[in-house]
Amino acid sequence: MEKHEKKKSFWNRLIRHFINKDKRRENSSDKKLYSNSANTIVKIKDGLLQLLSQKDLSKISITNLVQLVGINRATFYLHYKNINDIVKDVEKDIFLRYNKIREKLANVDIYADISLFVNLIGEYMELDKEYMQAIISTNAFNSLSVKLVELANVTVVENFNTFNHIQHLKDANTKIAIFTGATICSCRQWLKGEDLKFDITAKYLIELGKTLFVQN
Repeated sequence: MEKHEKKKSFWNRLIRHFINKDKRRENSSDKKLYSNSANTIVKIKDGLLQLLSQKDLSKISITNLVQLVGINRATFYLHYKNINDIVKDVEKDIFLRYNKIREKLANVDIYADISLFVNLIGEYMELDKEYMQAIISTNAFNSLSVKLVELANVTVVENFNTFNHIQHLKDANTKIAIFTGATICSCRQWLKGEDLKFDITAKYLIELGKTLFVQN
């Protein structure tokens, strides 16, 4: 009986060993597949940006992109349907980055120093400057601008509500809409300039913020 139990235990351990080995192999394979997929997506996005420096978005074809990136069309279609699909994905990346501004300012009273908000916007605009300048005359940029205005508006409203300033501010929602709209529009004009430094734009936006939000 003891021999039978030992034998059974041995085979159970052996079977368990191979099951775990297969699982480890599957996990490793999944990680490698995910890594390869993520790298391909990055290459496609980088390739699009490179092409945008050479021609308008409307003139970029999938053939142009796959040849530049060094992948076949089948691989491209595993990730995207068309060029506009990539643009939407990049737009999503940018939007998620700007959404982090909300997190950074969650416990900071920007009402006391509006330059905190303005300078953060400037920092993030610098990161995406090359891409935004490339699409600035397209519908893609218009769509992204609208979303960023909405996000900026939500950020400022949430901040003012957190610190209770909005309750004492006359015409608060109108003033916030004016300020956030002006911020994104000013950034658009800044992006169109070649040598214009953001600190000049920031200066005027900070002055506008003081005019709108400082209580008399």
